[in-house]
Amino acid sequence: MAALKLFVFTVFLSLVVTGIRADADESASDIEFELRSDGPDPAILEQLKSQIRGLESHIEEKTQEIKDKDAVIAAKEKIIKEKSDSILSLESEIGSLQKKGKLDAVEQAGEAHARAGELEKQVEKLKEDLEVKIKEKEQLESRVTEAEKMASELNSKVDNLQKIIDDQKAKLRKTERALQIAEEELMKAKFEATSKTRELMEVHGAWLPPWLAFHFIHYQSLLEKNWKVHGKPALELLMQKVGVLAAHVVQI
Repeated sequence: MAALKLFVFTVFLSLVVTGIRADADESASDIEFELRSDGPDPAILEQLKSQIRGLESHIEEKTQEIKDKDAVIAAKEKIIKEKSDSILSLESEIGSLQKKGKLDAVEQAGEAHARAGELEKQVEKLKEDLEVKIKEKEQLESRVTEAEKMASELNSKVDNLQKIIDDQKAKLRKTERALQIAEEELMKAKFEATSKTRELMEVHGAWLPPWLAFHFIHYQSLLEKNWKVHGKPALELLMQKVGVLAAHVVQI
């Protein structure tokens, strides 16, 4: 009776080991599918980061242009003020000369009027240039604001993708731990089965009929072969796939 139980146990264990390969392949496929369906493409993430770097560089460039235009505007405003002060000084001088009523004063007043007229033309031209510079500055500020908004949106996308990547890494760590535990349990079960088989063989080997002993040895050999051909390679393949997927996520 014990010999028959041993024979049945050996057959059952060999069938269990034979099914390991299919389960391992299915588990690896599920993990790989989950990562590919939920996970971000590293090329997309790198493209977003590249766009953000480009926008930041663009913002810095335009900000510097705004500073340069501020300096130009300040310089032109200073020139306008100086020329306006000169015009006021000339007008005051003309008024003084007109009060004196001398012939040479009239001539000097005419020259002062001419100089004042020329200065007024220069002031008008400077004011026109100033308006152009102010409009250019406003356009630059608008473009900088738009670029900052785009950079903020891209940063938000990158943060979301990074969160997905972190979640995937956590899943991979759990999967690797589960596989490690499964491997340890499988090795433990194999060791216990081998020990139990040897123990039963030592106790009941002499009682087994020749035909049952032959089948017992055959299934014991089949069990070892199934482990080497299916069980062990399947487990190694599963660990290899998880390692590749883990490396893929780390590269992201």
